[in-house]
Amino acid sequence: MKTTQRSLVAHSLIYGLILGAVMIVVSLIYYILDVNMFTIGFGILSVVVSLAIVIIVFALGMNSYRDRYLGGKIDFKRCFLIGLIIGLVGFIISAAYNLIFMTYIEPGAMEEGVNKVIEKWGDKMTEEQLDDMISKMQKRMTPSAQIKSSLITGAIISALLSLIVSAFIKKDKTVSEGI
Repeated sequence: MKTTQRSLVAHSLIYGLILGAVMIVVSLIYYILDVNMFTIGFGILSVVVSLAIVIIVFALGMNSYRDRYLGGKIDFKRCFLIGLIIGLVGFIISAAYNLIFMTYIEPGAMEEGVNKVIEKWGDKMTEEQLDDMISKMQKRMTPSAQIKSSLITGAIISALLSLIVSAFIKKDKTVSEGI
């Protein structure tokens, strides 16, 4: 039994590293393409792309573990744990990259983003609304606030998506093949 548990963790860590690497590559692509990350359209696109990547890596990791180590049968608990570990590792790696990016590679990126928002919305708000918005953005845009938010959001997303994907993967493959 201990071998299976170690295999589950080791297997999940590998897929978590893959997830983290893919998330970094996507972030680098956005950076290279000089995408304005502070628009509503990009926000929606980014969420959809990120969720798709996480779901795909979860499914690949769960299916691989089920087929490689368990002979096509896996229970919901193991599926959920695999997804949760993959997600947590992936989001921790992504958060670490974002910290390095915001601190060393592009330290002015957040300030530039705030300025772009001000340019877009500044003339559509009162002075008081604009000052309030800028104050809130500056508090949320610090590297430490971004990391904290990323880790909390990553943990929640990992748990929720792991529950959903596990519900589909947990099926006993050998039973359905016999029908």
